[in-house]
Amino acid sequence: MVGPKLQHWFFFGVLFGVLPIALCFAMNSLSRNGMTLTQLLGRGELLIVTTSLAAAAAGQIITRKGSPAGITNVLGFLVCLNILLAVATAGLFAFVSYASQTPQSIDATSVAQYSVVLFASSVVTAGSSALIVEWEQAQ
Repeated sequence: MVGPKLQHWFFFGVLFGVLPIALCFAMNSLSRNGMTLTQLLGRGELLIVTTSLAAAAAGQIITRKGSPAGITNVLGFLVCLNILLAVATAGLFAFVSYASQTPQSIDATSVAQYSVVLFASSVVTAGSSALIVEWEQAQ
């Protein structure tokens, strides 16, 4: 059955992936000088989660067993998209991390916005990958 496996992926992969960020936000919101969500996401940690989700999805597709005819092109596209997301988010995090240690200033709002968009894209592509691979295994 595909439904429970996708739920497990979402719970353990996605929700546990963002749990440290959510806990940091919750703890910061309790302090007087806490960060806003934009400031927190502007540090780039969500990009690390995105990289992991996308790379794991690509690996899951690559290591699957067999494939019904007609779905190979879709899976190939998803592998490429997931790898592209993983590389892009890893590179963006490296830039944000490096820039925060130099006199350069980075726009936390832009980093937060890119992080959210790339994370949402990764959830869609990784979720689609997980769904298709689990569907294949159920066949």
